Amino acid sequence: MEPDIKSLEVAPELGERANAFLMEEYSSLRSEIENHLQDRKKLDGQVLAGIFGIYVWVFTRSADVNVDLVRIALFIPSIVCVLGFLKWLSIMAKMFAAADYVVRIEKLLLDTDHFGWEHFIQRRRSSRPVAGRIEGWVEILFWISTFGTTLAISIYALDKI
Repeated sequence: MEPDIKSLEVAPELGERANAFLMEEYSSLRSEIENHLQDRKKLDGQVLAGIFGIYVWVFTRSADVNVDLVRIALFIPSIVCVLGFLKWLSIMAKMFAAADYVVRIEKLLLDTDHFGWEHFIQRRRSSRPVAGRIEGWVEILFWISTFGTTLAISIYALDKI
């Protein structure tokens, strides 16, 4: 269940303590969001390195390796891509949950909807639905094209092995 930060307002004796708590939580969540952004960037490289490594092994293997094993290995890059996409979705879900909560803290502490980074991002996304979300669309295109390419290579290479 999601914590109710509005309940902190109704207890006046918590005033300074509540504000200090919310500011600490705000800083922690902003840091968490930044970490998720870094994780997203690393994930792309890790997935591509894994795919490349598997293809290097498949296409430079010695002739005495079992052909059935090589045929199975051809599809591992597609599986790595799907797993990478699922991890990306997980990172995005956690990042958006933290961002939603930061918006609530911004509204509570600033008593307005006009200030704060997360408020800015939300307004930008709602006023410019495509341009405001271009990074997400590009990342989805990356995952779709990576999956499609690995699958096409696997199917094409099956006949060549």
